[in-house]
Amino acid sequence: MKTLPKHNAELIVQSQKKKSDQAAEHIACTFEHLLLPDYLVLCEDYVQGLRNDISIIKTIDYLKPDSLPYTPPRLIVIATFFRLPFIPISRFAELKPECRLVIQTPSKKTVEIGSFPISSISENDAWLIERLIIDLSGSVEFTESGPYTLRVDGRTTESPYQTTHWRLFPIAGPTQGTKKLMQA
Repeated sequence: MKTLPKHNAELIVQSQKKKSDQAAEHIACTFEHLLLPDYLVLCEDYVQGLRNDISIIKTIDYLKPDSLPYTPPRLIVIATFFRLPFIPISRFAELKPECRLVIQTPSKKTVEIGSFPISSISENDAWLIERLIIDLSGSVEFTESGPYTLRVDGRTTESPYQTTHWRLFPIAGPTQGTKKLMQA
C-alpha cells in the first residue's frame, strides 16, 4: 500500500473540508438549517453569567389576575437555540437570521411584538447557544381570559418566517368578585 506524503494528505483533507463547507452553504438557507430550537420559557426575571449561562427566576406557567385587562409587572420571554456546527460562520453571517415574537389571543387576534436579530457568533464556540430574551414587563396587556399562544418564528435573508417555538399561556378568569367557600 502506498502512502501519500504528509503535504499531499493535508491538501486532500483541506480540499474535502472545502467541499463539505460548500455543500453546507448550499444546504443551509433556512432558519432551521442554522439553529436548533431548545426551549421557550416565561419567567419573572433571569440572571446571565459570565460564561453565557443563565439562571431563570420564577417561571410562569399561567396567570390568574384579579381583574381584566391585566398588565403583568414582570414578564420575560426566553427562547434558546443551538447553532449547528457544520455551517460556516461566514454563511451564518450572510444569512442574517432573525426572530420575531407573536402572541395570539383566545379570540384569534394576532399581535406581533417585533423582530430581533440573532447576535454575532464566535468562531471559538461551535455549539454557541443563542438566546432571544424579550422583556414584556409592563408593556403587554391581557384583555381576555383563555389560552393565549406565544410563538417564536425565525427567518433568514433567503427564507420566510417559520415557527421554531410555541406554547400555550393560559390566563384564568378574574378572581375579583368570586365567592370563596371554606371547607373543614
